[in-house]
Amino acid sequence: MKKITAILLRFSNVIIALAVVVLIGGLVFFYSFPFKVAEFKKINITSTVDAGQRIEYTLDFCRYVPKGTKIDVHRFLFPKDKTLISPIELSSNPSLETLDGITGCRTSTPVKLPVDVSTPEGDYRLLIRGDYCIEFTFLRRCIMVEQYSDYFHIGKPDIPSQLSVITQQLEAIERATQQSSSIGNTITPQTAPEAPVPNIEQQTPQVTVPQTTTPQIAPQQASPLRQTLESTRDTTTSILENITKMLHL
Repeated sequence: MKKITAILLRFSNVIIALAVVVLIGGLVFFYSFPFKVAEFKKINITSTVDAGQRIEYTLDFCRYVPKGTKIDVHRFLFPKDKTLISPIELSSNPSLETLDGITGCRTSTPVKLPVDVSTPEGDYRLLIRGDYCIEFTFLRRCIMVEQYSDYFHIGKPDIPSQLSVITQQLEAIERATQQSSSIGNTITPQTAPEAPVPNIEQQTPQVTVPQTTTPQIAPQQASPLRQTLESTRDTTTSILENITKMLHL
């Protein structure tokens, strides 16, 4: 036993170095080896597509990982004219094509996905991208598999879909109008206390009159006063003259 312990102590550095090499090699193998988890072979568009309706397709694929493997699938519409619009992600169940978890090659059941009514008319192709995540103890690696369909045409929305869009727009405008009116109603009580301001101007005419009147209005307001004063002066002068004459008599 002592000899074995001595040998282990003697070669401990070598054993640790080998363990580190094996660990690093295992990590490199796990994260770099091209595991074949699945294969998307062909996407078959099985219906005509219009904006506001549903796109229907099937997927020819092979699955090599067992049931229970976590799969995250995303689907995108890529326009042929890249200046038309950015890629559009379609929303649905994340794993409709491979939900059963059966390994082997086959064609999926038909998948129907809604196409937004605002999608411009044009040629598109469907991209299906799946992330298959492999887990081993504390290690986890997700491998991406993807496939494009052939180009297909997305037409304009039909009349009911267009009417639905118009209705939604009108409802949005009505809601915005109601919100603006409600905001106006809440602001009115806050501005009401400012109403007494005109009373202050009436109490202090000597301050507000020069600011609110113009040079053209000022002579019109002063002229009646001047006329009144002149009339009073003439009347007073006339009375004094009559009294003076009476006293001389």
